[in-house]
Amino acid sequence: VDFNMHMPANALIMGWALGILANPCIVPIPAKPLPRFILHAPALAALPLVGVLLILFAGLYFLPEHYNEKARVAHRERQHDQEMRYADEGLKYDTENPELYRRAGSGRLYSALAGKDPLGRLGLLIEAASMQEAALALFPYDDEAWFYYAMALEGSGHLADAERAYLQMIEQNPKVFQTHEVYSNFLFRVGRVQDAQSHLKLAHQYQDGPWPELRNTHDKN
Repeated sequence: VDFNMHMPANALIMGWALGILANPCIVPIPAKPLPRFILHAPALAALPLVGVLLILFAGLYFLPEHYNEKARVAHRERQHDQEMRYADEGLKYDTENPELYRRAGSGRLYSALAGKDPLGRLGLLIEAASMQEAALALFPYDDEAWFYYAMALEGSGHLADAERAYLQMIEQNPKVFQTHEVYSNFLFRVGRVQDAQSHLKLAHQYQDGPWPELRNTHDKN
């Protein structure tokens, strides 16, 4: 029989052969899926460890920030002895916080300005300048630290260094009138009245309110 002459028979034979190849009559048994909790077991086991690490890291910063906030409130209430004490306590736990150094310095500065013992005042002013130096070494763009630094230097008799600190504060914020005002008051206090008036007149372009008067006291408490 010539099967080439019987195309339906050829088609049936090819269909039978291909059917065997496509279905070898071996039906695989599907694998049972693993329970969901086993699949996520590594992640679930890591969660307590992550929680412990977060608590440890939070604990490292809680105490210094706690004392920093207490020092801030003490500064606002003008309780500068407490401000100094709280900032010093915070520095025991974090020596890389410029704000703690600034508050420790400002507490010493205003305590010195309120003190009556000349030697005690001088010691506090030197410490205040040192604290502000540490704050500025960590964050040199802190205008408040530059202001306290200049005041501490001025109070301890380092007038040339104090003037450089005031000018640095102006250089960082040339359009803020208050920076020009405190420098003009410094010039007034050291007897350079004409320079003070000239500088204040130049700075008046940044002042929106009434023309201020030169003062012989520090005005940024």
